[in-house]
Amino acid sequence: FSTLPSVLLVATLFRLSLSITTTRLILLDADAGKIVDTFGNVVIQGNLVVGLVVFLIITIVQFVVITKGSERVAEVGARFTLDAMPGKQISIDGDLRAGSIDLEEAKRRRGLLEKESQLYGAMDGAMKFVKGDAIAGLIIIAVNLIGGIAIGVSQRGLPFSEAMQIYSVLTIGDGLVSQIPALFLSIASGAIVTRVASDDSEDLGSDISKQIFGNRQALQITSLVLIGFAMVPGFPTAIFLTLAAGAGFAGFIRKDKVDPAGMIREESFWADSMEAKSIAQLRSSTIVSLTLAEDLTGTIRPKEVNARLRSLRERYLSELGVPFPNFSIRFSPRLSEGTIAISIDDVPARLVVDKIEPERLLVEATSPQLTKLDIEHERASDSEQWLCWVDPEKIGQLEEHQLEAFEATGQLITILRYTLYRSAEAFIGLQETKAMLDDLSRSHLDLVTETQQVVPMLKINDIFRRLAAEQVPLRHLRLVLEALADWGQKEKDPGALSEHVRRALKRQICYQLSGGSNHLSAFLLQPTAEDLIRNSVRQTSSGTFLALDPETAKSICKEVEADASQMQIGLGRPVIITSPDVRVHLNTVLKQENLHFGVISRQELSAEAQINPMGYVGNLEKDS
Repeated sequence: FSTLPSVLLVATLFRLSLSITTTRLILLDADAGKIVDTFGNVVIQGNLVVGLVVFLIITIVQFVVITKGSERVAEVGARFTLDAMPGKQISIDGDLRAGSIDLEEAKRRRGLLEKESQLYGAMDGAMKFVKGDAIAGLIIIAVNLIGGIAIGVSQRGLPFSEAMQIYSVLTIGDGLVSQIPALFLSIASGAIVTRVASDDSEDLGSDISKQIFGNRQALQITSLVLIGFAMVPGFPTAIFLTLAAGAGFAGFIRKDKVDPAGMIREESFWADSMEAKSIAQLRSSTIVSLTLAEDLTGTIRPKEVNARLRSLRERYLSELGVPFPNFSIRFSPRLSEGTIAISIDDVPARLVVDKIEPERLLVEATSPQLTKLDIEHERASDSEQWLCWVDPEKIGQLEEHQLEAFEATGQLITILRYTLYRSAEAFIGLQETKAMLDDLSRSHLDLVTETQQVVPMLKINDIFRRLAAEQVPLRHLRLVLEALADWGQKEKDPGALSEHVRRALKRQICYQLSGGSNHLSAFLLQPTAEDLIRNSVRQTSSGTFLALDPETAKSICKEVEADASQMQIGLGRPVIITSPDVRVHLNTVLKQENLHFGVISRQELSAEAQINPMGYVGNLEKDS
């Protein structure tokens, strides 16, 4: 109702003109028409004192409660709207530059924003009309009553009691004729300025009914409270029981809203709005969208997932130091039964498992390990040998051997954990890198300044992404920047700089790969395989790349996977130790076959790490 301020101005002027006219008639003729006389007699009902009290209460309620409150809301709303305008305009411009909206949509949004600001500004001024009208009404009432009695007694020769009776009826009638419309306008103005409309709202009545009757627990509690009132002696039992029955019935038939088929319901995670005051609180701007099949609605509870995501976030930050992404979860009927899909920046991610099975347990162990324990199982993934399905009745055997089993929600979090760790580089952009450096500069300003003088920000971001891609912990940024400041002038290739940083972080890398025990179960790469990979490296102006025969690469990966799957439970996941010049290329070969092992060079072994040799891998002669 954008014309309401103008309507208020016109109605106020029109009503004041009528009040002035009726005041003149009351004072000159002691007669303002039948409407004024009727209103006055209806309120007084033969008792002048009661009539005056009722009339004053109506007038005070309008002035003190409704008009005063609406004026304050309009004032604050206008202030906040004007303060928020620059930010909203910047948001519209940003959406337009990003391509999220077109030019026509941007014009429409700017028009709505301008109209909104004008409405709140006009309402702020219009409420002054309403307030002034109420004050003028009180003054006119006093003039009519006091002036009328004085004229009646002094000029018309009426007794005081008779003059009091006549002019009181006329004053009260005239006041009601003017104050009742003013009251309606005040209520309408208050409803306009106090309403907070939602995106899908239709009208105020619909919003009120949806929100009052939208919570079945609130209705059931209301029913119980009304039943309690009905039991209080002296209270109208029948009325309260009737109201309690109505509220209870409404709560009983109320069902949780279910989206119609074909619609997607999205629920945002991270209820907390914690600001990024440190790297431990920093979040990535990357969006991870988790879509689940519609049949999982009753199995996967958003609140439970949210709680477990908090634990995953703490683990993610403590192990990697990489900004945690923002999450959204949705249920879609377009997915087949029990399946899930994860997208990172709208690009589907490769999942180790793409299905939730509530009737089975997901166990982190290899098939040979479970076979040795005589536990029936089924491999959960062709690309990840460390995940298997086990029936719930085997839970006793799993607990006996300290193997953790995951139910439906745990399966979802496990799949998310694998995806996040293997996509860590996607969550570090230039903005996140700058935020991490800004946080470190609070305590190591000279180090950050010196490093940026020898290594540009873009190259630092590239190095951070390379390290994150191999799950190298970035929590110790001081060590990372010290290595970059030391080698930045001597080495310009980001890949070579990343290797120098890894050596500076060798204690942290070995500790993480050992699972916190400093005991590494390690395989050594056969010298023949090392030579083959080394001889397949090609140097170009843009860097190095591996020109290894695909069949040979698959043979190496096949043997690595076979040897690693035979490891005993309790030894953790194996790592592969190789030469420094071969390490990064071997890691690339394994990842191309979706094998995720820790690959470290001999120079990255810390003095604290205790090596448990598991043998050699990459014996191409045996494979042939």
